[in-house]
Order: sequence, then C-alpha cells, then structure tokens
Amino acid sequence: TYQGLRFLKSEILSFHPDIIIFSYGWNDIALSEREDKDQKFPPEWILDLDDFLSFSRFYSFLKYELSILLRPREHPLEPLQGGKLVFRVSLEDYRKNLTEMARIAQDSGIKVFFLSIPVSSAKVFLGPGKTSKPHIANKHYNKALRETTSEIGVPLIDVALLFEDRGDLYDNGREEFIHYNAKGHQVIADAIYQYFQEQGNSGSSP
Repeated sequence: TYQGLRFLKSEILSFHPDIIIFSYGWNDIALSEREDKDQKFPPEWILDLDDFLSFSRFYSFLKYELSILLRPREHPLEPLQGGKLVFRVSLEDYRKNLTEMARIAQDSGIKVFFLSIPVSSAKVFLGPGKTSKPHIANKHYNKALRETTSEIGVPLIDVALLFEDRGDLYDNGREEFIHYNAKGHQVIADAIYQYFQEQGNSGSSP
C-alpha cells in the first residue's frame, strides 16, 4: 500500500478515472530488512530500465527465480524483537495507507472500492485444522481491511471468502498460495460484476 499510495498520487489521478478498485496486501506482508517507507529507492532511470526489461520473459523469469532464492524461509506473523526482518508495511501503516488512498480518490470525485486478499484454502491444501504463517498473516491483514473499510464507509467486495473452501483456484496452493489461476481470476471478475449488477438493480449508485 505504501507503493500503491505513491502510484495513486504520481500516476493514476492524472487519468481521471471514474472508479478505482484497490486490492493490496500480499506485498505489504512480505518480509524485508526495512519497511517500505524506510527504503532508499534507486535512481529513476534504473526504475525505468526495470520497467522496460520487464517486457522480456527471460528477464521476468530471472527476476522471479532470484526472488525465490533470496526470499526468507521463515514468515512469522510478527517479526521477532531484535530480528532483522520486518513486514514491508506494518499493520498500523496498512490501515493508514488504505484510509489515505480512499480519501485522496474520493476528494478527486472518484468512486472507490476495495477487494479483500484471497489466499489458497488451508483446509484443502494443508489439511483440516492446519494453517501456515502466511495464512495467519493474511487473516490479520484482511481483518484490518474489513475493519478499515467499515470505519471509513467504503464498499468492500469480500472475494477472499469465495476462496476459503475451493481447491480448483490455485494450480499448487500448497507452494503457491498467492497467485491464483485463471479460474480464480474468473471468480473475482464474476464477484465484481455481480456486485455492480446488484447495485444497479437496487437503484443505488455504485
């Protein structure tokens, strides 16, 4: 959400959209040596080069493989006191960033919606009664998202609930619990479509 807030201010508002659907969470939960707000960013030309090279499938593959190799194996819900790793965006800052994104967009006359953060079904892929640290972190950030959207009065399309008992929305949900497959994308697209259909049928303005 830290990067998303920056991107909203620097890029998105210039397009004058009528609607924005925000979906943030997994990158915030990722572990790093320092929080995003404390990161020192490379020069703009390096960021532009990275964007350009991202069109290359080989570069994207290499970047992905390196991220896997360098990714910490442990993923605690709360980093150990005195440890080197922290969440990229703390739970407190996650709430603040969500609120600020909604405020900025609404102040510009944009209708705002949020999506909750799906995760592969622990029941299906790990077994009944089992869970994992990423699943626990996801639960806490989704809870914060639900509470925040309720507090600020912004609609939430709670797509995460649709993934809870499904085993067909991830190709390998035990190892790859973040990126859902084509069926998962369709479930989310259908949920968004249904939400707007219901708003239209009720006479409410989405």
